[in-house]
Amino acid sequence: MGMILILHPISDSEIESLTNNVSGISDFMSSEREDTIDLDKAWWGVHYLISKNGNGDTEPYCYLLNRGTELVSDPEDLNDLFEEVGNIPRALTSQQLKDFERVVSEISDEELKARFDPGDMMTHGVYPAIWDRDDPADLEYLCSYFQTLKEFLRELRKKDLGVLIDLSL
Repeated sequence: MGMILILHPISDSEIESLTNNVSGISDFMSSEREDTIDLDKAWWGVHYLISKNGNGDTEPYCYLLNRGTELVSDPEDLNDLFEEVGNIPRALTSQQLKDFERVVSEISDEELKARFDPGDMMTHGVYPAIWDRDDPADLEYLCSYFQTLKEFLRELRKKDLGVLIDLSL
């Protein structure tokens, strides 16, 4: 199956109530919601195109890959959460989402395509390690998920929501 990234809309008050609440996080993530999106295995490639590098941690460009708001800080609770849901989710508050949406919305289709550098993606270990196969479909795959993300972030910004980031293994 591999690693996929699922984004769940969430309010700031829900983020606050889930902070350090392992069972609440688990319940939230397992609830059937129609408003989530799945970035499949494109998440790190989309991150690369947004941030212009594979492992960047400059906010807000890095938000698909890292940073944001940690939901659990206690090491024991982190272990419990990982055992329960198989990963360590984090969140973006509504303000963090607005900042991220702003930089994503400023990237044109042409600029996005110009940022695609398969060799550099392989050098940075961008998951999945398929970028050296010289397949034009790879860029279209990333562009499609980028557009999905862009629309999703726009809608959440309008609703003053944040997002729970669920990297599922």
